Amino acid sequence: MNKISIIGGGIGGLTLGNILKQHHLDFTIYESAPEIKPVGSGIMMAINAMQIFDQLDLKEKIELAGNKIHGISITDEKLKLISKTNVLALEKKYNSCNVAIHRAELQRILAENIGFENIKLNHSLTTIKKRRRKLHSEL
Repeated sequence: MNKISIIGGGIGGLTLGNILKQHHLDFTIYESAPEIKPVGSGIMMAINAMQIFDQLDLKEKIELAGNKIHGISITDEKLKLISKTNVLALEKKYNSCNVAIHRAELQRILAENIGFENIKLNHSLTTIKKRRRKLHSEL
């Protein structure tokens, strides 16, 4: 089987790498940055995303590194409540919760779990070439 190349070492690429690792597939992540460093701001991982991280055995690490969010309030500029969502029922139903975490911290957790030997830094995608494949048929 061919080795799988993942272009980009952001949250999506690193999550895919963790999924491929769990399935024992051979992959390399190529990231254009010269290093994985703390950039960005906070992000909220919703219950459905946390269910994926649970399947990857990363849920507890992410919860410990972030902050669990049990309710969401939306206000106007004067802090007058527009809407309020209590997610406790969803937490019970799915055995998970929303987690607010710094992007860099999430990226670190994902990268460490993959292993830095599977991440090639300072590699940019410059060209995509379409290969012609011969189709074989058996009668």
